Amino acid sequence: LDGSIADDSIMEAAYRIDQQEEVPARVLNSEANAYQVLGVSHDAPIDDIKAAHTTLLETWHESASSHPLAKAVAQKLNEAFSTLKDENRRRAYDVSVGIDQHLGDISLGAAGSIGATLRCGSYGRIKAALSKFQTGLNLELPKIVVVGMESHGKSSLMERVAMRTAFPRAAKFCTRMAIKMKMRHRKHENRVVLRCINTSDGSVVEVDGVRSENEFESASPVQDEAMDGFIAQVIAHFIKQAHGTDESTQVITDKEIEIEIRASNVPDLELVDLPGIVGMPRDIADQTLELTRKYLRMPNTLSLCVVDGRSATMRTSEALREIHAAGALERTIVVLSKLDTAFPSGKEGKCLADLLEDPAETVGCQPVAVVPVINRSIDEAISLKEALDRESATFNEWLQRTPELNGKPLGIQAVLDCLNKLFEQHMRDCWVPQETRKLKE
Repeated sequence: LDGSIADDSIMEAAYRIDQQEEVPARVLNSEANAYQVLGVSHDAPIDDIKAAHTTLLETWHESASSHPLAKAVAQKLNEAFSTLKDENRRRAYDVSVGIDQHLGDISLGAAGSIGATLRCGSYGRIKAALSKFQTGLNLELPKIVVVGMESHGKSSLMERVAMRTAFPRAAKFCTRMAIKMKMRHRKHENRVVLRCINTSDGSVVEVDGVRSENEFESASPVQDEAMDGFIAQVIAHFIKQAHGTDESTQVITDKEIEIEIRASNVPDLELVDLPGIVGMPRDIADQTLELTRKYLRMPNTLSLCVVDGRSATMRTSEALREIHAAGALERTIVVLSKLDTAFPSGKEGKCLADLLEDPAETVGCQPVAVVPVINRSIDEAISLKEALDRESATFNEWLQRTPELNGKPLGIQAVLDCLNKLFEQHMRDCWVPQETRKLKE
């Protein structure tokens, strides 16, 4: 201890004490990627990755460690190893975090990007703060729901918020049930878990004793592999389990599909995509309306209402009428979709400026904001990144020709900016006083 003795047992004990603090700090760092969690370089061979995982788990498994953070450390070690142990999954992960630069684009998760807007804004900061509360406090954040008529572009909006092709958009596909997109910002993961849950308690639906749950690696948003087709098949399977046929004529109101996306370039966000409101047949129309009303009646529902911008009857949108009837306009952002095909060539900017001059006149009510977007259509063979770049380029071109558009909210980034402001306002004016009263009681 005085420097004259190099006792191996003392040195080993000191090393163990140091490791007791250093390893949890490194592994549980929310900004650590999968390689940093395991303590290996990003170009480490798979044998080194396996060895690091085995060595760490021997020390940090619950059965081997009494450290209070052992369970959390072991869980994250396993998650990181699961991300890297398969060559294809590892390659997709490298692209998603920008390690594989010649295939990927790190900007999707960087500050100021779609993936970071809500994570770094009020929404993300409040979610991060609430996650630090100990169990016993039932503080649930507002639900963000996407409503609209069928085929107006709801799923296109959802996939571009997540930058994942995880939402069935086929013309003939209809889920007849709500789909919750549960995004979790995780620097060490890149996967999707698909499950069917009971809306009453959040439990996973079991059919014949088997959990309705599937997990698979998340495709890179740049590679943009078509996950939606696979997910559509799984959703059809869930519906068949519930009704005995995948040609159900009923809307499922007590269950919902949950698509959990855990990746580095998504924000912490939950969106519920409600079944599109239909006009016929009448029984399905009534059921879709009732499910929509159920969510709109909830005082902590924030709405993204998608309206086809090509329609001459935007003011008579049934979705907007339902929002108005529920008294939810002050919690609603209207998204005008498909505007790239709505106007005469060469006059797009002027026509859009006229629409946005008086938003209340355009949509027949006064929501928080009216934001135009350009969709990626079903038939287009372009990636989400390419669709995002195209939308930005198109609006910039219109802006150059039409000064009246300056200062107007345009595109998917503006949707997220407006949502972030709406969330902050609702939390300050409604949610905080409401939850404070509950805590005092």
